[in-house]
Amino acid sequence: MCYNESDDPTNNFIIGATGQYKGFYYLCNFDTPRPLKAIPLEAHLLVQGLSFNQTGEILVMSLSNSEIRLLNVNFPDRTLLIKQHDVHA
Repeated sequence: MCYNESDDPTNNFIIGATGQYKGFYYLCNFDTPRPLKAIPLEAHLLVQGLSFNQTGEILVMSLSNSEIRLLNVNFPDRTLLIKQHDVHA
């Protein structure tokens, strides 16, 4: 499970999970018991890391297949995908 919180005054945060909850990342709020939104993610992928930019508007998500996804926290279901190639020395 990965977790990261921005300095969001609404108490929102984004989480990725393994097990029966994999295949999604979730927009949650500390004041509610259930996620606000479940955003689909390919079932074979796991969220490896989450990090926000300095303003807290862009989330950088690294995935188990070496992809990097960037998303604006105001539109969490819209992403920019960056695929990395294997580098052999």
